[in-house]
Amino acid sequence: MPDQTSVPTMPESAAPPVVTGAPREIADGVYVIPDRRVPLVPNVGIILGDRAALVVDTGFGPRSGANTHTAARELAADRPLFVTLTHSRRALADFFRLEDGKVVEHWDVIQDVPATSANDNGMF
Repeated sequence: MPDQTSVPTMPESAAPPVVTGAPREIADGVYVIPDRRVPLVPNVGIILGDRAALVVDTGFGPRSGANTHTAARELAADRPLFVTLTHSRRALADFFRLEDGKVVEHWDVIQDVPATSANDNGMF
């Protein structure tokens, strides 16, 4: 099993693209900011509810996060923003509540992905 404490570095030439562009509404109150490298695969989702908005992923890196926050804030107006992020190599999700562009609450769910499973489907 690979060492999960070490973080591989990425050469500058292989840096991921920054999330840019206007959100596109795909259903009532559901927006995506498409990943232009892969057709029909959004990197970012923004879901507007009556009382709050949920951002599903923010793209990779601080510039993508800032662009996503700006788009979400414009769509959500004065509704509270919640953000969820997922990561690889472990089954986990982080949930954040934002106020004034700052994290004011954080919840997470973390579980190692088992090497074997009691069923044929595995964890995913």
